[in-house]
Amino acid sequence: MARIDEKIAATKFNVPTRLSFDEVLALADKAAEGASKTLVKVVRADPKPSGDSIRYVVKRSVTGGLMSGIANGLEVGDFLVRIKSSADAGTSVVEFVPGSYQTVQQRVMLIPVAPKQSAALKPFESVSSVLKAAVSRS
Repeated sequence: MARIDEKIAATKFNVPTRLSFDEVLALADKAAEGASKTLVKVVRADPKPSGDSIRYVVKRSVTGGLMSGIANGLEVGDFLVRIKSSADAGTSVVEFVPGSYQTVQQRVMLIPVAPKQSAALKPFESVSSVLKAAVSRS
């Protein structure tokens, strides 16, 4: 079984495209919206992206307990969608770059009894695969 670090790293991609920054932004927003579920949301970190990259944050809803005061959810991971100019005229390269993420590991009396997990993994995989497919088709 692959470790969490390997699974997260596997979401990274570089795909050439002829799409504009705004078109890639729209596809990334749609992929992020599709990856958002009841307890985990994928949102743009900055409503107005600047430069050639867009940062998204994966937030997990917190209910009950000491953390219940966090209204917008607990940040469990982030990633970048970057658009870089290519040597070929009129083409660019779209990159999905996983950023930081939190992990948890089930323990019994301080002894790990299960592999590390991350609430950010499924959204990373979902956004990465949907965006890669959408950019590749265009």
